[in-house]
Amino acid sequence: MTQKVSRTNQALALRDAAIVWLRRAGQNEPHPGGYRYLTWRSEEFTLLLRTPFQRVPGFSGKDHRIAAMHGVRLPKQYGYGLDIWRQGSGKVLTLEWEADGTVGLRSFRRGTWEGEIFLLAESVPPQAEAAK
Repeated sequence: MTQKVSRTNQALALRDAAIVWLRRAGQNEPHPGGYRYLTWRSEEFTLLLRTPFQRVPGFSGKDHRIAAMHGVRLPKQYGYGLDIWRQGSGKVLTLEWEADGTVGLRSFRRGTWEGEIFLLAESVPPQAEAAK
């Protein structure tokens, strides 16, 4: 009998796989606003990882005004964040988390891309992963 994996658990598994790949092939790149992220780009994907050791882009004044007009609070920004874009699909995953295990699944568009991320991680030799 196959057990269904929750969206959050699947997103966490994708995060773990993406981090394995980013440690192998990612580059520390500057981004607009003076931010630096561990980034990997290919014809199919862009992966972007931020950690608490980097500046986090805050919400703009406009974001705060719009939220206030609609009576909502802006979500807390966690220390770690992973964004994945797939060519032709746009952003397919935004996940944030804290070291204590708190998780914020901001967006997750399911699809065949998930298997491709797992294949990237599986292609990393175990010694390369352990060396990082």
